[in-house]
This record gives sequence, C-alpha cells and structure tokens, in this order.
Amino acid sequence: MIDIFEQKIDELDRKGAVSSELLKVFKDSFLWIDQNLKEKSPYMKFIDVFNEVTKQSRGGDLNSRELFRKSGAKYSLSQRRQIITNLLKNDYYLNKGRHIITLSFVLDDDICNANLNYSPPKNNEANDTRDYSKDAEI
Repeated sequence: MIDIFEQKIDELDRKGAVSSELLKVFKDSFLWIDQNLKEKSPYMKFIDVFNEVTKQSRGGDLNSRELFRKSGAKYSLSQRRQIITNLLKNDYYLNKGRHIITLSFVLDDDICNANLNYSPPKNNEANDTRDYSKDAEI
C-alpha cells in the first residue's frame, strides 16, 4: 500500500514538483510507517534477518530503506540471509572489522552479487585467530 504513495512521490520528484524539504518529510514518514506497522513490511523483515544473523540491533534508516526499495525483488529474504551469513565468513571483510557490515553495505548490488554464492576456504574457522572484541557495535 505504501509503495503506491512512494511511487507517486518519486514521480513528482522526477518532475521537479516536490521540494527537497518536503521529499525528506515524506521519506521520513514512510520509514516511520514501516517501523510501526503491525504486519511487517518486506524491509522490516530484512532488518529482522540482518539483526538476527549479525547479532546487532539496527532499526533501519532512510539510506538502507531506499536501497532496499530500489533493489526490488531481486533477492529473496533467504538469499539476503545467505549473503549476510557469507559476508560474516569472508576474511576480506572480517579483516577490515565487522563494523563495515552495515545495512547499506549488505544492500549494495556488487556486494550481494559477490557474496551470494561465496564459500570460505577449507579450515577457515579452525585458523581464525582474530580478536572480535574490538569489533564492538557502533
């Protein structure tokens, strides 16, 4: 239901008929509605999966919500869960620190494509000597 309004607002924005201040008010309102609906929107279901897999407690933000909207139905919720799980196994990202694995990062198309079918090298967990204590939640 809310998607219809967002599509109309986007259309008005493309035509230059909405000021940037009013556009921000609409986007903030749509995020608030998503966060407070009794039946969770696909975006909030994604947030739940992200929080469950990463052991974080994020509530969503305008940037990640917009990225989620733009990606549409490109990835199912189970595929998104797999992408997040794979990111948490990927040494390249873990060596930079878990704090870089954010909602917006996980929704980036290039990151999704690269990590959907990622499989870590054999014995990856057995050789893991990183200190995760310094990767505290931001």
